[in-house]
Amino acid sequence: MVDASQYLSVTALTQYLKRKFDADPYLAKVYLTGEISNYRKRVGNQYFSLKDDHAKIGALMFRNAFSKVQFDLEEGM
Repeated sequence: MVDASQYLSVTALTQYLKRKFDADPYLAKVYLTGEISNYRKRVGNQYFSLKDDHAKIGALMFRNAFSKVQFDLEEGM
């Protein structure tokens, strides 16, 4: 059983990840490639997952960024 002292708060985890991204020059700009799944459009924002054969990550594209995309996003791309 996991001891309660081993749990991280959401804040602690996001601060830790931010420090890692800020300290690693390879993470200064991250470009991902993967298949779009669970695509949903809500009030201008686009919600979807990017996945490959072994992992999936949730994604959000804000309205201002989406307006610059020169193709239509769709499930399975």
